[in-house]
Amino acid sequence: MEDHVEANIDRRNAVARRVYIVDITQSNKSGSNSTELENFNEVKIFGTVVSKRIYRSEGKVEYGVLSVDDGSGSIIQIKAWGNVTATVDRFEQGELVDVVGKLKQGKNEVYIVPEIIRRLDDPNWEIVRELEVIEDYLRRNKARIRSPDLPDRQTVNLKSEIVGIVDREGGSAGIDYTELVKCLKHSNEEEIKKTLNELLDQGIICETRPGRYRK
Repeated sequence: MEDHVEANIDRRNAVARRVYIVDITQSNKSGSNSTELENFNEVKIFGTVVSKRIYRSEGKVEYGVLSVDDGSGSIIQIKAWGNVTATVDRFEQGELVDVVGKLKQGKNEVYIVPEIIRRLDDPNWEIVRELEVIEDYLRRNKARIRSPDLPDRQTVNLKSEIVGIVDREGGSAGIDYTELVKCLKHSNEEEIKKTLNELLDQGIICETRPGRYRK
């Protein structure tokens, strides 16, 4: 089953390019500024929602943010404002989504303004989307097949699980590392440490003091 939400945005003459999230973030870090990023024009990405935040002011919704991880080694934020916030509000942490949108350059990051977001309930869609990315790269003579040592779906799931535990158990004071590890007893501790550092670097969680984490 496939469920989708489409924002009310004019998409005439839009040609979306399917990419890995890491290609967007590396382009941004390379110092190419907005010029190279604009060459992407409109992009398609898929991945797992690792966190969702809806910001309100005086009871009114201001904007919403989904953080999406596709297992390529980077996370990107999907941001919507005003009425379009409903586009992201229907999706939850842990869901697999397919996103079409425009790249925007913020002060310290690049993000996507969504035009279409689809919920993919069938995990086989992940294989289809992966093949689409590879096909697109081959067609553009820029093939870069991902090596086996890049993060896999298990890593993405661990990120989502850690974010969920920190959000649920951390409160304002945060959750202690030892307690977090106990909640993740089926995961390797080295992988937990590595994933925690990635989430800290990406600003998904923060450290209130050494060894204590919250969203």
